[in-house]
Formats: sequence, C-alpha cells, structure tokens
Amino acid sequence: MSSDVHDVRYVCLSDLHLGEPDSILTPLMPTSHEVDPSRVGPVLEQLVLCLEQVVARNRGDRRPILILNGDVLELAFGTFDQALTNFERLARLLLERELFEKLVYIPGNHDHHIWEVARETQYGNTLAGRTADDGGLPPLRHVTSLRLEEAVPAFLLNKIIEQVHPPHGPDGEGHEVLVVYPNLALRDEAGGRCVLFHHGHYVEPLYHFFSKLRRWLFPDRPQAQSIDEIEEENFAWIEFVWSLLGRSGGAGADMRLLYRMFRTPDEYELFADALAKRSVAVIDLPWIPGDKLERLALKKLFTWVGPKLSGERSKRQVVESPELRTGIEAYLFGPAYRQLRDELGHIPHDLTFVFGHTHKPFEATLDDPSGKGRVEVFNTGGWPIDSIEPSDAMGASMLFLNERLDVACLRIFNDGEEGGEVALDVRRPAGAGGGDEFCASLATSMTGAAAEPWQELEIRIHEAIARRRRDLQEEPH
Repeated sequence: MSSDVHDVRYVCLSDLHLGEPDSILTPLMPTSHEVDPSRVGPVLEQLVLCLEQVVARNRGDRRPILILNGDVLELAFGTFDQALTNFERLARLLLERELFEKLVYIPGNHDHHIWEVARETQYGNTLAGRTADDGGLPPLRHVTSLRLEEAVPAFLLNKIIEQVHPPHGPDGEGHEVLVVYPNLALRDEAGGRCVLFHHGHYVEPLYHFFSKLRRWLFPDRPQAQSIDEIEEENFAWIEFVWSLLGRSGGAGADMRLLYRMFRTPDEYELFADALAKRSVAVIDLPWIPGDKLERLALKKLFTWVGPKLSGERSKRQVVESPELRTGIEAYLFGPAYRQLRDELGHIPHDLTFVFGHTHKPFEATLDDPSGKGRVEVFNTGGWPIDSIEPSDAMGASMLFLNERLDVACLRIFNDGEEGGEVALDVRRPAGAGGGDEFCASLATSMTGAAAEPWQELEIRIHEAIARRRRDLQEEPH
C-alpha cells in the first residue's frame, strides 16, 4: 500500500470565530463572559495536540497544508485586538510544532476584512516601479484565481506570523499565510478529481442583497453571472455589516446582542413587540386604522425581518433546509462552475464541494445538472455556542484529505443538552464511493493508545459548551 493513501495532505477547519466569547475555542475569564487575553483557549490547545498526533502518523516527510475556510477570526461581533490575539495564539501553537507546510486562508463574511487588506496591499505592491509612461492604473481585483499557486499574501496576518516565528536563513525564509478568495480548487495530478472550497456565504441569497436591490430598482440591469461580478456588487455590504459594524464601539456591542436575539425566537418576539410599540408612538401608518393594529402589523414585520438577517443559522432545528439546498445548487452549478470552466477549461468529473458558514455540519451528495454524476458535499459546521436553546443540528467537523483528494470528515461535536454530544467519528456521504482506506486509516489513528488526547478533547468540549450555555442563561439582556 502506497503511503500517499494514508498520509494527510490537507486539513480543513472553518468557523472558529476566534475572539468571539461564544466560540468554545476562545478563552474566557474565570468569573465572566469576557475574553481572557492572557491565555490559550483549552479546547483550541487540545485540538492542536490532536492534530499533531494525526500528522505524526504520516509516512512521508511532507507536512500537510492547513486550509482555514472562513470566519476563522471574529471581526463582526468581537474586537479587532481580541480576534488577532487569538489568531496569534493559534499561530504559535501550530508553528512551534511545525505542523503545516503552509496556511491557506479563505475569508468568509465575518472576516471578509482579511481579504480587503490582502487585496489592497497586493494592489499597492503591484504599483512599485511603475512610471508615467505606463498609462492609467490597473483596476483593483475583487477575487483571486481559484488556483493555490496564485494565492496572495495575507499582509495583516503575516505580520503576526513574523512576530511568532521570525524569518531565518540567508534568504529570510519564513512561514506565510496565503489568501484565496472566494473559491479554492485543489486538483489531483490527472486533473479529473477536484475539491472546491468556499466559505459558504454566497450560497445564501442574503449575501447577494445589493445585486437583488439593484435589479429591483433597475429591472433592465443584467444579472451578476461571474464570481467577480457577484463580489464586486456585494463586497461593500458584506464588509460593512459582517466585518466592520460589530466593531463599532457600543453600537457594535448592541448589534451583536440583536444578532443573537434573532436565534432565540421567544426573546426576539419580545424585542419585536417592544420595538413595534415604540414605533407606533412616533410614526403613523395611515392605511392601518388604530394604534393596536399598527403595532400588530409592525410586530409581524419585525418578526419576519429578524430571521431573514440571520439566514440559515436561524433555522436551528434542521440541518439542511430546502432553501439552503437551493442556494448550494445555484452557487455551485452557476458562478462556481463558470469559474471552473474559465480557469481549468472543464468541469472535473469527480467533484467535491466543501463549505461551512451555517454552523450545521453534514455530508450529502448532489446530482450534477448535466447528468455527469454526483457531487459530494461537506459542511464543516462551526464552533460557537450562541443560543440558550440547544440544537442537535449545530456543531463542527474537520476535514482531512490525502494526495489523491480522498476526503475523510471527522465529526467533532454536536450541540445538545448540557455539554453537547462529542462524536469523534469519521463520516462520508451515504452512497459515496472511494476513500474507504483513507477513512479507516484516520479512524485507527484515534483508537487504542492514541485515544488519550481525543478523550481529553472530549472533556474540554463538554466543559466549554456547558460554560457557554450557563453564561448565556445568566447574561443580562
């Protein structure tokens, strides 16, 4: 048996939300729900130790590549310094152990700002050496190529990496975080197998809001078809609401509180009723007779709008809603397929789609609309516990891939009563073909004498979930 079948070549994590108190990876103060900047999160620390054990089983001398698939930093509802402090903690854990060959970052909606900094810095670097004879400046790119070879440096994060692990050697070689946005495609040597990574925000209509608003105001405008057009029309909306607004001082803190209420129906209903009562006192709806009916109508409106702004995450009792399935198909078989054709020249016959964003992990298959076969789909979930009400649909997974791009999905935990359910089992979509040997090898690496670090991870996850739920129940609103 060749070693590449068993060796882990890629590891994928998403939705860590580092710096957000609700994330079980963020360290908290002992007696409050405040972030503790002085230490590493116990779950994060143990997770890295478990990764170290898996990587140590590789038979070859190549280290894996770590793919951070969006919302790794909480730049929407946490402070900038807390998010970057926790990234520094993660970087130190990884680099001290030399676990990964490189780190690849695919920004999501909560850390979209990482892409903004990277692309503007890259743009500035391209201007070096230009003269007046070169003509006008080139346009600013809104997306990268989906090829890893054309990734751009993550300027801000690399400054942190340099502090943790200074460049060394005659050439000043060091570690580097590379950014690909919004899609990354990995291919096998033959080019017939491909794994496509996307954080997942564009599978929801909410993140196409400005495109929809534009065509509502101007119906004759063409639909955004390509990835570049979609990002160009919607990046400002995503950047402001999900990567900047929550960091706007006290106003940002209240926006975080409101966003949390969207996912607690009883609490949000009380808020919507109070908001409707205040609204009736200052505005008059002439087509609705009487304040009571106005208040009822406004409450219905506010109650409808709230979950829309929270999107798929507000549907906490289902793993994959029909709307999500429709959104996945629209994005994957539309603009993502277009980008694959444009850059690769064809759609690989063996395709896997990986995303996160919804915080609801699952494994599934989709029928390719061209009839060429089925697409395997993996959702890696998320690590925050941000609702008083437990939900078995919420949780987190981690993906491992070998050189052949076989995918093994390790379900870490699902939210639930008390401390949740820690699964730690390897999963594949029902009816999926191939990858059995790799999955079996990964499962074996967590049993017997190798089980101890995973058992400690289970204990720490239970404690972290129970702590978050207790804090949510005690937190004044």
